[in-house]
Amino acid sequence: LIVAANKIDLVDEQSLKRKLKIISDYIEHVKADAAIVPISALKRLNLDLLKREICRIASKLQQTSNTMSMSSE
Repeated sequence: LIVAANKIDLVDEQSLKRKLKIISDYIEHVKADAAIVPISALKRLNLDLLKREICRIASKLQQTSNTMSMSSE
């Protein structure tokens, strides 16, 4: 799971930290395996980090899929 926290350019740093903490606490509460990536699509902030995280998760899913395929043969 990837949480893209968008519009970070519209809030001050303290507010952003509070909001990210709330998201993090929720993810921990539901015991999800998730990455939080704060971004601003408008200002193109951290989009490279978001792309990297998408690639990391895709690679992890591919490895899991390959492992499951091999075990069912």
